[in-house]
Amino acid sequence: MKKLLFCLCFLIYGCSYGHYDYFRDHSKSAINKNGYTIEIDDNITNYTLYVNNKSKNDIEIDWNRTSFIRNGQTDGGFMFEGIKYIDRNNPKNPTIIMSGTSREMNIYPNNLAYFQHNQYGGWKNSNIPDGENGVYLVFKQGSKEFREKLLITRTTKYVTDN
Repeated sequence: MKKLLFCLCFLIYGCSYGHYDYFRDHSKSAINKNGYTIEIDDNITNYTLYVNNKSKNDIEIDWNRTSFIRNGQTDGGFMFEGIKYIDRNNPKNPTIIMSGTSREMNIYPNNLAYFQHNQYGGWKNSNIPDGENGVYLVFKQGSKEFREKLLITRTTKYVTDN
């Protein structure tokens, strides 16, 4: 009888488990021009930014004017390696990508950061919300300024494991 009850409980609880799947539309997430290629990838709490400088001039990313895009509206800037959470809204030095080189970096939306008050406390990042979100990237290449919008549309669905 105990074995039957155990099996019944396992069957009921075992069948109710599931997980979240993230479905992404990357059709607006990359730009390929003569002097550069820029792309973003969505990593649930952050983006990976890829920049390939194909020109003879350096690229200088202006982080103070680059913004997170949340459903068509700018929503704060980004932080990345070397930036403390507490300093995330302070002015940042530009990132330089020298002529003929590439750079890959993880960037986190400032306005999705929060402080968790528990035994595992510290600064954390919320998930990037569903919808059309991305990066409004402002940079100089030589004497020209560029502004590029890179977007990914994400939908999160709960999928049951059967």
